[in-house]
This record gives sequence, structure tokens and C-alpha cells, in this order.
Amino acid sequence: MNMYKVEVLYYAWNDLRDIGRYISKDNPAAANRIRKKLIASLERLKTFPLSAPLIHDAELSREGYRTLRCGKYLCVYRVVDKTAFVYRFVHSARDYSATYDFLNSMEYTKER
Repeated sequence: MNMYKVEVLYYAWNDLRDIGRYISKDNPAAANRIRKKLIASLERLKTFPLSAPLIHDAELSREGYRTLRCGKYLCVYRVVDKTAFVYRFVHSARDYSATYDFLNSMEYTKER
């Protein structure tokens, strides 16, 4: 079976940190569990990177951006060659328009 590389980019790491900080205000143990669960969910991308649905934005969908559901969170990523680049983690109840604008900005990563 072909294995893909998973690369978590800067803003996705920041999202994980921010998610942990927010949850740890009320429940530090839960924050740690959720961060671990989010990171563990990325293992699926190593073997099945195209199994998650394309993002619900026409332009970003054409560019191959996908969303992997991780509990109440979504992992936004894109496969380029043999690497799944993880761009963001967002809460599924959140308005995604800011995330879409961010991804469309092209100023944040050379992989674009």
C-alpha cells in the first residue's frame, strides 16, 4: 500500500494550540484528549488521503481542498503529489467564510 506523507503547516499547529488553550480553561484533561484525537485522526491521511469530501467552496474544491471530520472539528487539507498538507483545524459549528478567505489569499504557504 502506498503511504502518503502528512505535513501539518504553521497555521494548523496554531489552531491546535488555540483549541487546546480554549478548552483547557474549563477542562485541561479534555483539552489534551482532543488535541491527541485531532493529531491521531491525521493517520488516516497516510493511507486514504482522498477519502474525505472536497471542501464546500467551488474554487477551493477545484484546487483539491478537503475536510476531514475529527469529532466536532474539521481538518482542512490538500493532497499535492504524495503529501497531504494540513492547513487548518476549525470547529464544525464555526462560519467557514474566514477560513475560505484565508485559503484563497495565497499569502500563507508556498505549497499553494
